[in-house]
Amino acid sequence: MNNLRETTNINESSGNNKRNVILYGRPGTGKSIMAINFSRLTSFTYLKIISPENLVSMTEGEKIRNITKVFEDAYRTTNACIVIDNIEGLIDYTVIGRRFSHSILQTLLLLLEKEPPK
Repeated sequence: MNNLRETTNINESSGNNKRNVILYGRPGTGKSIMAINFSRLTSFTYLKIISPENLVSMTEGEKIRNITKVFEDAYRTTNACIVIDNIEGLIDYTVIGRRFSHSILQTLLLLLEKEPPK
């Protein structure tokens, strides 16, 4: 975890106020727990987890509104961490026929690329 602290200090001193980190690996290997622990070790004042389990029984439009609200709430804080857990489940990705929710994927891409308001 010392390397993660050092990386955070370097990024904060560079003046970059937005950082995206992708942790990739097999399910159950602790990626989400590592991200949550990292946010606790640093100065994040807002931590939210977007997970398919939290969006069960919502329509696609409700999911998009929920995800957008998480990002809007994060913009209101000085230092936020959003963990997007199980992105394949979130966009309803299916290996059979390569199907997924294009609307949810587009929402995530736009929100991740968007610069936070000043």
